[in-house]
Amino acid sequence: MLKLTGTLHEIQRISGAVSGSGRVSGQISRPQTVQVEKYTGPYSFTPSEAEQVIPIEQKQAEQNIVIAPIPQEYGRISWNGATLTVW
Repeated sequence: MLKLTGTLHEIQRISGAVSGSGRVSGQISRPQTVQVEKYTGPYSFTPSEAEQVIPIEQKQAEQNIVIAPIPQEYGRISWNGATLTVW
C-alpha cells in the first residue's frame, strides 16, 4: 500500500514523504488568483446617529478601517415628549 503524507506551505512549497513500494503519480494545481479593485476611500470615521456604509464590498483594503469614539465635545440630546435630556 502506498501512502503520501505532506504539508502545503503557502502557495510556494509542498513537502512530504512517500512510503511503500511501486509507483506514485498525481497532480498538483495552484488556485488562480483573482484581481480585486483596491478601496480608495477614507479609513477613519466618526460615529453618528445615522447608519454609515463603507463601500468596500468586492474591494481590497490596504489598512484597517477605524471608527473613532464620539468626541467628548459632542452632546447628545433626547426628547421623550415630556423631558429634555442632555448627555
